[in-house]
Amino acid sequence: MQSEDKIFGLIAQAEDIQAHAVKLQQVAQEAIKTLPEATRGAVRDAAREIIVEGTEKASRGLLDASSRAIAASEQLRGASAAALIKHVTVLFLVALVISAAIYFGLGFLVKKRAAELEALTVQVEAHRAALDELQSKTWGLELGADATQRWIVLPKGASVTNANASMQDGRKAIIISR
Repeated sequence: MQSEDKIFGLIAQAEDIQAHAVKLQQVAQEAIKTLPEATRGAVRDAAREIIVEGTEKASRGLLDASSRAIAASEQLRGASAAALIKHVTVLFLVALVISAAIYFGLGFLVKKRAAELEALTVQVEAHRAALDELQSKTWGLELGADATQRWIVLPKGASVTNANASMQDGRKAIIISR
């Protein structure tokens, strides 16, 4: 039986004892009314003694039940505080583990992304070097096209020196100068 159930059981017993004492008092009063006057005094004294005794027993029962209820309440309060501290400690430890996992996980991701960025930076520099080399070899010429024709765009400052030149193998050429 749990402590709370014991407390309620003791309180119920005390209430029953008190109700019984009240009932005894009522029965005694009814009996006194029906007796002749001479016996009424003796019965009244006996009834008073019974009532006093019943009241004392009820009072002791209530005090005992109250003491037990207070002890059980203190025990529950102590157990509740310990359980609360235990739960808070567990939650704190779980939060600490989760925080550490997030911290180390993010650190790993940042390092991984930094390595990827480094690799991409190296690739961009290599492509930029290749672009610079191509532009120096082609003098910055650009090729253009649409649905019907193609063309060559000269860089700024360049001019066509001979538009009808031809190569040694017979291909046509345009001679430009800077």
